[in-house]
Order: sequence, then structure tokens, then C-alpha cells
Amino acid sequence: IVAGLDVKLLRNNLLVGLVVLVTAVLLTIILVRSINRPLKELAEKAVKVGEGDYTMEFASENKDAIGQLTNSLGVMVRKGREMLQDIIKSSESLSAASTELAAISDQMVNTAESTTSIADTAALNAQEVSDNMGSVSAAMEESAVNLDMIASASEEMGNTIREIAQN
Repeated sequence: IVAGLDVKLLRNNLLVGLVVLVTAVLLTIILVRSINRPLKELAEKAVKVGEGDYTMEFASENKDAIGQLTNSLGVMVRKGREMLQDIIKSSESLSAASTELAAISDQMVNTAESTTSIADTAALNAQEVSDNMGSVSAAMEESAVNLDMIASASEEMGNTIREIAQN
């Protein structure tokens, strides 16, 4: 009886052990796949974001570590997208400002050229006025000398007329 019971117990234990082993292997496969699939999806999305696609959405309803990681990556991508939008807006603003500055610079160059032209014309006119003033000054000096000679001659004539009148 004991020998038959030993064989029966051994067979039952082996059968139970085999069922437990098969169940454990199946559970392990299911768990690995349930963890591996979300991680693969998460990795694929992360690669796309790394390549510059910030339209990817990361969201998970799960409260486990993978769900928390997914939600954290979602926040990171949203913040990165917002920063990129701010950078784009700043770049556009900077581009508009530089275009406006270039236009103002061109206008200032044109104004400076115009002012230089006016200053050159004024300098030429001033030189002409200076030359004319020199001519007028020389003429006035000559007139003054001539007037002195006329005054001297008139005085001599007056003296001569007085002498004649006395004689």
C-alpha cells in the first residue's frame, strides 16, 4: 500500500509541479509582454520626439511606473513645444526688427549722403562768397585810396583857388 501511495504522490506532485511551472511561464510571458509593449511604444514616440517631431502626445491612464513615466514625458514634450513656439515667435520678432532696422539704416545713409551733398554745396557757396568778399574788399580799398586822392586833389584845388582869389 505504501509503495503504491508513494508512486501516486510522486505523480501528483510532478503533475502539480508541471502545472505550476507552465502557469508561471505563461504568467511571466504575459507580464513581460504587458510591460514590454508600452515601453516599446514609449521608446518609439521618444525617438520621434528626438528627431524633432513635437506633435507626439504622451498620456497614460495607468497609475503604475510606466504610466507615470509616460505622463512625465508628455509634460516634458509639451514644455519643449511651448519653448520652441516662444523661440519661433522671438525669431520672427527679431527678424521683423532687423528688417526695420535695415530700412532705417538705409534711410540714414541716404540722408547722410543728402546732407553731405548739401554741405558740399554750402562750402562751395561760402568759398564763392569769400572770394567775392575779397574782391569787394579790394575794390573798397581801391575806392578808399581814390577817394583820398580826390580829397587831396580837392584840397589842393581849393588852396589853389584861394591863392588865385587872393592874387
